[in-house]
Amino acid sequence: MPDTRAPSVPTGLAVDQVTTSSLRLQWQPSTDDRGVSAYGVYLDGTRVATVSGTAHTVTGLVAATRYALHVSASDAAGNASAASTAITVNTLPATSGVVAITQVSGTLQHGARIQIQGLGFGVKSPAEPYFYDDFEAGAPGQVLWGASGALGSAKWLMYGGGANTDSVYTTEGYRGKGVSRVSRMNDFRDGYIQGLNADEAYVSYRFRYTHTGNWGGVVMKTMRIASLEGSNPIYSGQPALLQTYQPTADWLYSILSTDGTATGSSQKTIASPEMRREGQWIRLQGYLRLSVPAGAANGEYFVGTLNDRVRETDKLTRAVAYGSSRINSFLLPFTSANGGTQPQDILSQWADDVYFDRTQARIELCDRPSWAATDKNCELQIPRVSWTDQAIEAQVQLGRLAPGSTAYLYVVTASGAVNAQGFPVGLP
Repeated sequence: MPDTRAPSVPTGLAVDQVTTSSLRLQWQPSTDDRGVSAYGVYLDGTRVATVSGTAHTVTGLVAATRYALHVSASDAAGNASAASTAITVNTLPATSGVVAITQVSGTLQHGARIQIQGLGFGVKSPAEPYFYDDFEAGAPGQVLWGASGALGSAKWLMYGGGANTDSVYTTEGYRGKGVSRVSRMNDFRDGYIQGLNADEAYVSYRFRYTHTGNWGGVVMKTMRIASLEGSNPIYSGQPALLQTYQPTADWLYSILSTDGTATGSSQKTIASPEMRREGQWIRLQGYLRLSVPAGAANGEYFVGTLNDRVRETDKLTRAVAYGSSRINSFLLPFTSANGGTQPQDILSQWADDVYFDRTQARIELCDRPSWAATDKNCELQIPRVSWTDQAIEAQVQLGRLAPGSTAYLYVVTASGAVNAQGFPVGLP
């Protein structure tokens, strides 16, 4: 009886040993009622090899180039299977010492895990951030104080007191639940996370605000990264990185305070069209690396929105007088002052996706193919379990990236290096 049945489709394609000009492709064996005799290896749709085993090294590739590979199986009678699902991979760049993503495996579903492979990621241990909270665990209306985050052992604590307004869980988050506060415009009750105890700190979060009545000269204190030294350590412990927004003056400014004095501070005004978007979600972020040793001009900081920020390097960020001080806390962006004083003058604020860590090393999924784009939206991914120089496991956060679109993956290292061009991935 003639053989007319084709082998099963090869599955489990995986790539390793990626270089600037070659890679190794492996797959799981196909089955056939009379045995598989060969596999065809295809590169960008062109057959480049016929092999009897389940692995092949593809050579002659171009550095920093994206390729698609698939495999088909055949038997001795010439029956061929359908093509396998293609796997995509980037070869390494010719320049050494750069960050490169070569392959991403796993499904880009919100909450799922993916594996990112490449080179130059550095090592991050522990892989997970010090603290992360998407506020999904709280019940709407529940007060935030004393609650745990989604990751990390720290709990939300209350700053301020008196007759001021509590922060509560809400269903009006960035994606799902969040935390909010609706209050008079001069309110100093807020939530904070402490215990970082580090020479570096990175924080990112989503922020939204609206108002009714008269703004007055309201100042929203949108970021506070503080150390333990000083009379008010959670609010302005030295050294501290502070950010403030005044809507009526249309300015966002940062203060780097190294010793609590005017001469020990660096103040910068940031032009920020993003902060003018009342009622829309804005991503704020800040990074502070303290001088080592204290008094040396070798620290660094940046602060602002995702696309509008001020950055200074080789900067004195820890004065000699605070040589033993370390970064301790992050305060939610809910404190305000100098606003309208009438009962109808109300400021409503929301926050979500708070990420607080001891390094700026992170993973970003963005809607633009170039990291240099100034109009990008990026969703911070959550590293989980392992982060080595060549592989990272991450939990997917899709945020508000458009379903069915192409997004671009970036790895930022502890030094701030990043792959200039994103690795494209399709979103479900």
